[in-house]
Amino acid sequence: WSETTKRRNDLLPKLPAVATIKIQQLQGRLLRLLELDPGDPAVLLITGNYHYFYRQKQTALWYYQQAQKFAPDSESVKLALADFYLDQWQSEQAKETLAGLKSPAVSLRMGAACLQLGEYDLALDYLLNADPLPEEWQVIRAKDLCRTYLALGEPKQADVWIRPEYLESSSILCGTLFWELKGWSAWQTGDLKAALGDWLAGQRLNSDYKLWESNIQWVRPDHNVSLANATKDFHDSDLNAAFEITQGQALFKDGQWSLAYEQYLAAIHHDHRSLVGFLGACTVKLRKQEYAEALDLAKQGLAVNQDFEPLLAIRAQAYQKLGQGQGQGQRNGAAKEQTAGKTSTLNTEKSLLKVSLNNIAGRLVILPQDETKNLVGFWVSAQGKEWQWYPWWGSPPTLPETVSKVWVVPTGSGISGMAFYLEKPKTIVEPLQMVPPPYQYQGTDSPLVNQPQIQFDTAPPVITLLGESMDEPGILHLHWSVSEDANCWLQLLTSDGSWRELAVSAASDGTYIGDVPLDATAFCRIAARDQAGNVSVITDKAVNNRLRASATVSFNVNNGEAKSASRWITIKPGISTLDLRWAVSNDQLAWSSWQPGDTAMTWRLNPGVGAHLVFIRYQIAGTAQVCYQVIEVVSAVPDIQSEVGTK
Repeated sequence: WSETTKRRNDLLPKLPAVATIKIQQLQGRLLRLLELDPGDPAVLLITGNYHYFYRQKQTALWYYQQAQKFAPDSESVKLALADFYLDQWQSEQAKETLAGLKSPAVSLRMGAACLQLGEYDLALDYLLNADPLPEEWQVIRAKDLCRTYLALGEPKQADVWIRPEYLESSSILCGTLFWELKGWSAWQTGDLKAALGDWLAGQRLNSDYKLWESNIQWVRPDHNVSLANATKDFHDSDLNAAFEITQGQALFKDGQWSLAYEQYLAAIHHDHRSLVGFLGACTVKLRKQEYAEALDLAKQGLAVNQDFEPLLAIRAQAYQKLGQGQGQGQRNGAAKEQTAGKTSTLNTEKSLLKVSLNNIAGRLVILPQDETKNLVGFWVSAQGKEWQWYPWWGSPPTLPETVSKVWVVPTGSGISGMAFYLEKPKTIVEPLQMVPPPYQYQGTDSPLVNQPQIQFDTAPPVITLLGESMDEPGILHLHWSVSEDANCWLQLLTSDGSWRELAVSAASDGTYIGDVPLDATAFCRIAARDQAGNVSVITDKAVNNRLRASATVSFNVNNGEAKSASRWITIKPGISTLDLRWAVSNDQLAWSSWQPGDTAMTWRLNPGVGAHLVFIRYQIAGTAQVCYQVIEVVSAVPDIQSEVGTK
C-alpha cells in the first residue's frame, strides 16, 4: 500500500504465481455460488478479488460495492473496499470507508493511508495501535512502522522493526523491502558504508529490482566519468534521466562540455519534461557561446513550464548576447525573489502533488503530500544553478539549516515539469512527542520477544511557570523553571503573523527569565528540550489572555468557553462593525475565506483530544496592516478514530 508505483512494478513479478488450473477451478466455483445466492457478501468479495487479480479494477470495485450494499455494517466488507482504495492510492476514500471502526486491522490500513498522505505523526499512532495481528500482517506493520520512523528522523526506532527473519525471509518481496529500508536507516545515521553494504546484499537477493543500482550510484558516485559508465541503463526513463543529468554535471565540472551536453540531451530524451535537463543543456551552450542554440533550448524548456525562473534567466542572457533585448513580457532572474514561497506555474500534466518546506524539530525537510505514488525524486537548488538529486523513498529529504530559499523540481510520471520555489517557513512546527516503540509488549506477536528490554529516556522535561513581572513599559518578564538540564526558548507569534524563537539561558539559580514585548506579540509559549531530545511546550492562559486583550480586535470562541465538547466551535469578533474582515486557520497554511463584519463562524478543529491553536488574521477597513491573533481551545472529542476520514 505505501510503496510507490515504480516499486510495485518491480515487486509484483516476485509475488507467488497462481497455477492456471486453480484459477479456472475458482472461477467455476464462484459462478455456482453466485447462482445460489447472488447477494452473499462473502461471495461478492471473493468475486471482486478475482477480477482485481486480472486487473479488472472497475468490475472489482462494483462487486465490493455490491457486497457493501448487502452488508453495510460489515467490517470485512469495509476492509476489502479500503484495500482497493489504498491499492489505487485513494487515501481519503480509504479513511472515509473505515471511519468509526476500531480494530488492529483497521488501524493498519489507517496508518497506510496516512503514510500515503504524508501524515507521518498520525501514521505512527495508528500503526503502533495495530496490534495484535496475524503474523503475515505483522510484516506489513513492521515495514510501515520502519518507514514512518525514518520519515520522522528516528533511525534507531526504525531499526527495532527490521527483524533478521524479514531479511532472511523466503519471500523475495519481503527481503527486498527490508534490505532497502535497512540501507536507508544506515544512510540516515551517516553510515554510508553500511548503507552500501545493505543495498549490495539486497541486490544479491533480487537483482531485478531497479532501484538498487540507483541507490548505490547515489551513495557511491563514479568520480571518473567514462563513456561506458555514461551509457548506464536503469531500464527506467525517470531514473535514466536523473543519472544522465548527474553524469552531465560531473563532465561539465571536468571541462568536458561536449560530452556533458550529450548527457543532458540524453536526459531530455528519457524525460521530455526534464526542466533540469534543459537547464543543463542551455548552460553548456552559453558557456560555449552558442547563444542561438541556448535560446532555442530555453524556449523548449519554457514550453514545459513557462514560469521556471532559472530558464527565464538563461533565455534573458541569450537574448542579451544576441543583441535582441529581452523581448516583450520577458522577465529576468530578479523576479524569482517575488515568487519565493510560492509554486511556479504548473504547466504540466494534471497532478495533485503538493510540496512544502517544513521546519520540524530543527530539521528543514521537503515534504511532498497527496499524489506521491509516481514520485521518483527531487532536484534541489538554492540559487537555480547548482542542482542536487534527492531520491524519493518515502521519507522527506532533509536540507541544511542554512537554506533560506530553495528551488524544488520533482520528477516522476505526470509530475515532471513542475517546479516549486519555497521559502524557509517562519512557522514553528512543534516536534512530535514520539510514542516510544512497544518495548514492553509481552505477547507472542511482539517483535522483541525473548530479547533484552531496552530502556530509553522518553520523559519530557517539566516546565513550571513561577510568575511574571513588568518592571519596564511594554515588556512582560516570564519567570520559569525546568525539572532537568535543558535548552529553553520562547516561541512568539508577532502581530504580523511571523513566528520568532528567542533562546533563553538559565540564570545562576537555574531558573529562566524571558522577555515578551506586549505591543508586538499575539501569542506566546515556552519550550524546553532536554539532553535526550525530549521536548515540552507550554502556554500560559493568563499571559495570552493579556496579549489578546491588548489587540485592536478580540475574538471569542464559544462565547468565551476555552473548552469544547466537539471539534466544531463558534468564533465571533468582540466588536460590532462592518469595517472588518477576518479569516481562520488551524495551521497558518490553509485559511478559510475572508469573513465580513462581526458575523459568527462555525469552525472545525483538527482531530485529537487536548489543546488546539486557532489562528485568526484580521484587517480593519482603511488600514493596510493585517493583524493576527491566536486562541487556545481544549477539545474533548473522546477518540481520534471516530473523526478520521472526514478531515
